Amino acid sequence: MTSEVQDYGSVNWKGRSLDGIVVKTTVKVASAERGEYKDECFLFGAVVDYEFQMMRDPYESKCDADTSAQWAIGHELKSLWVAY
Repeated sequence: MTSEVQDYGSVNWKGRSLDGIVVKTTVKVASAERGEYKDECFLFGAVVDYEFQMMRDPYESKCDADTSAQWAIGHELKSLWVAY
């Protein structure tokens, strides 16, 4: 299993600026019956609320779904991710 930050930044949570993060996780699945390996990819996201010490509005989806973009737009994610 491998995990990496896909995106992070600040989000608008009920008028408060909080941290948001999206993590991409790839799991290698072995099928003994088929004699093969398959990679499954998932995205996980959440709003981090340090003041109340909780994760808000968590979500998970397959990597091929558009859920991550919808979640980011819905929370007004201002990305701080810098890709080189």
